[in-house]
Amino acid sequence: MHFVAQVYKDEQENVRDQGTQSNNITLRGYSPKMWVAPELAEVKLPVNAIAYNLCITGRDLYLERIAKPGGIGSPETWERYTGRLIDSIYKLSHALCEAYVLKQAQIKSNLETYLMKNHTKIIKSAKTEHTSVFNKINPQPNQSIVRNFDPILRKIIRSEARIASSLIDYEIGRVEGATTKGIFDEYLDFNTNVILRSPHIGFTGKVAPDFIYRHEVIGDIKTGTWQEFFIHTAVAYALAYEEHTRRDMNYGTILYPQFPRNRDIPVYHRTTIVYLDDVLRRAFKAVRDRKLQIIHDRQDPGKPDNQAKCDPGCPFITHCWENAP
Repeated sequence: MHFVAQVYKDEQENVRDQGTQSNNITLRGYSPKMWVAPELAEVKLPVNAIAYNLCITGRDLYLERIAKPGGIGSPETWERYTGRLIDSIYKLSHALCEAYVLKQAQIKSNLETYLMKNHTKIIKSAKTEHTSVFNKINPQPNQSIVRNFDPILRKIIRSEARIASSLIDYEIGRVEGATTKGIFDEYLDFNTNVILRSPHIGFTGKVAPDFIYRHEVIGDIKTGTWQEFFIHTAVAYALAYEEHTRRDMNYGTILYPQFPRNRDIPVYHRTTIVYLDDVLRRAFKAVRDRKLQIIHDRQDPGKPDNQAKCDPGCPFITHCWENAP
């Protein structure tokens, strides 16, 4: 997550310029223009069910939530489990950084050393949090696969410590009288415990973005194969934030870590600060309305006219195409 702080700092001038255009955004979460039509008002879906736009016809949503053929749903997989682990590692690392930095007037020892000394505790906490998910994976992964994933988690912890240390050291060197608490509050202000309610946008129950940075950027952590529709999730969270708080949220980001073997830290080549303009909001609205209509009508929208248009990762591909691998 701390990478977002560095990106924000690097792109601050561009963000500031876009901020002057914020009045051009008309499709706000608190605006009736963005709310669900009255005939669909009783239909609700989780953010991910709306934003995850894998099937071009929306049949995956119908099969999972209406037809449920043979009890098929979105099964727990090693990939889904590791995605949850990564999410927790970021949040736990930030919490430990914050606790360490804020309890002292100045950092007396290397933050990276401190976090790496506690990396086993962080990883164990994350795994404990998702034990029930791991136990549902069928078939269970080989233990060597499980063990070999730990170095990836350590890369995240190391990177989070390095970025935090670098930002703090830079500001201490630049600003006379700077304190570690003041710098942390200014540059590493991540809220990872946000709960929003957004009944008019079409979301079920509680909406929980992965993080909000400085009350200005709302973010989601994604892993797996990159999909252009990932940005829908940030738009969804921004709309929920706006309805819940009646405050504008103009920016979003997708934290998308990759882990090349020749690097000892994650790389984030696709992570940027995105201005959530009306074009993106209108695109999300179209996807949302189509999916809510599918649930409302309870009618099979049909499969795409060609298997080549289907994502091979779709859990329903063998249901739609007998010859699918």
